[in-house]
Amino acid sequence: MIVLIAPLMSFIFGIAIALAFVATGWFDSLFFPVSDDEWGRFPVPAKVELLDDGRQLKLLEDFVYLDPRGRAWTANKDSVVNGASIPQAFWTITGGPLEGKYRNASIVHDEGCVRMTEPSQKVHLMFYEACRCGGVPEYQAKVLYAAVYHFGPKWRLKQVMEQRTKIGSDGTTEVITVTQRVPDVERSTEDPTVVVRDKLEAYIKGKNPSLTDIEKLNIDSL
Repeated sequence: MIVLIAPLMSFIFGIAIALAFVATGWFDSLFFPVSDDEWGRFPVPAKVELLDDGRQLKLLEDFVYLDPRGRAWTANKDSVVNGASIPQAFWTITGGPLEGKYRNASIVHDEGCVRMTEPSQKVHLMFYEACRCGGVPEYQAKVLYAAVYHFGPKWRLKQVMEQRTKIGSDGTTEVITVTQRVPDVERSTEDPTVVVRDKLEAYIKGKNPSLTDIEKLNIDSL
């Protein structure tokens, strides 16, 4: 009887320890690492090659941004970025399309706007958080967020069903329906002018609006 109780108690003790780890999130941090940083983190520096045109960068390795929720946004090796996902009138906010503290955010934002695997609103929010992670001051990051939200690329994802023919190992065929999410790109708005940029910057610097307020903003009313 004693011989049976000892292994049973060890098993119960082991289960209790495992449940404690689960409750504290230890397994999540092991397999799905989440940053404790308020704005996420860039695990490794970007390794890039400056291309001959002087404006584009080529990634020599994958470059990753972990957002505050632990999601990884990756710009793949060999991707070419140039900061073009940020409207040109706003480049002077930080000095240039790939300069200063928002360069890392610009890299992953460019890639997100090319891939379009998430709705544009999520990609633009990621850009704001990545800017803050890189040390961009709050008001500048909000100005840049307003720029990409109102004047940057816009798309939504829609469900598309496609019929495909599946060939079995015995040569029989079967028609199956495959559902995919594909980007539905909206027509681009006019490029903002320097006057619009200055009004938007003055509004954000003076009012410090929330991101929701920025999204609801009527640009024409500034």
